[in-house]
Amino acid sequence: MHTYSLSANYSVILSSDWQSTGSTDIGPPALLSPYAPIHLSSNLVLSNIPRGGILQFATSNNPFLGHDAYWLDTQMHAPSDAGAGLLDFFFYYFFPPSDACIHQVLTTDAPASRQSATEGPAYLQVYYSCPLSDTLSDFYATQVSAGITFRLTDNGTRVLAPVGDFYLAPMEQIDASGMTFFVFEAQGMNAVSSDAAKRFHLPDNAQGGPPDFFWAIGAPAPFPFVEDAARKDTAILHVAYARLGVDSDAKTEFENILRQIRTH
Repeated sequence: MHTYSLSANYSVILSSDWQSTGSTDIGPPALLSPYAPIHLSSNLVLSNIPRGGILQFATSNNPFLGHDAYWLDTQMHAPSDAGAGLLDFFFYYFFPPSDACIHQVLTTDAPASRQSATEGPAYLQVYYSCPLSDTLSDFYATQVSAGITFRLTDNGTRVLAPVGDFYLAPMEQIDASGMTFFVFEAQGMNAVSSDAAKRFHLPDNAQGGPPDFFWAIGAPAPFPFVEDAARKDTAILHVAYARLGVDSDAKTEFENILRQIRTH
């Protein structure tokens, strides 16, 4: 077992099969930053190669003041083109487009298309497909979105994730070790092909299993939806987990990780 410090406020105890990747990048990439809804810091990235999993931790200020759990659930299940739903958060923060894709966006022209005014407000949009490295992080990034869409509207430019096919499970609440977590799950609907398993060096049992993504938003209980002068500097903890295989084991593993988080 190993204890990782996540910030001045949080730490987590993990088994030895989790190894730090050495990455300290804090999402989103600079190109996406103006369009992302919150600011994250203190990012820690770990991988579990035998399990084909990636685990990430980050903290943020509190953008949830004045809201409640019902609002949070509704927000996270918003359509992806709204720019602030669960899959958008994965796209902006934990599984964003690769640096190679960002470079391509900045240096390559792509054909633009226009939505007909009969389908809603007219706008121009440009889609860029992302080149990929053979890393585990790029594998999960492309499962979330295979590219980037720039949408030019009367209200300015928006950068959106043309997300894959997912089922968004209902929100769940977990209370453990003095903390409250709101847990969201995005279950991939497409199985991993044998070609993808070979290209990304995935575990032998990966073929045929879809990817499963989790996001937990936590803080010391009670969750600070209401402003409290005694807790005005409470940091919100974000935990993201991706692994192969939509099954009860994935959910249990993630819940067990959350139960190993401690406050200082």
